[in-house]
Amino acid sequence: MERSNSLVEKIVLFAVFITFAVLVVVFAYGWDDITDKSKSGGAVSLAYTTSSKSADAVSGSSTSGRVNINTATEAELDALPSIGPTRAKAIIQYRNENGDFKSIGDIKKVSGIGDGIFNDIKDFITVD
Repeated sequence: MERSNSLVEKIVLFAVFITFAVLVVVFAYGWDDITDKSKSGGAVSLAYTTSSKSADAVSGSSTSGRVNINTATEAELDALPSIGPTRAKAIIQYRNENGDFKSIGDIKKVSGIGDGIFNDIKDFITVD
């Protein structure tokens, strides 16, 4: 009987660990990035990381190696760290409604982009 309790305890601990791991991933990447099926050909994927998004952003069309937030496409914006499809659309919508950004800090005027996200992307964006 003691062996059975030990197995049950191990199963419960494993389930708690898996639940915790899933929560950490959702918190780290955001639900939109995890469930975005367009990045993985239709399947939910956790394979890409923030660092790979950073590398994609740097390889954008800007001559300085930075993404111009005044001219960037949705795909180029989505490639930035912490941005994703929802925020990329919000940036383009804000830009269309309010005109060009005067400085990179103006991107914080877009709903859903605060100091934290700005700090993640400031080294990868420009308004030139």
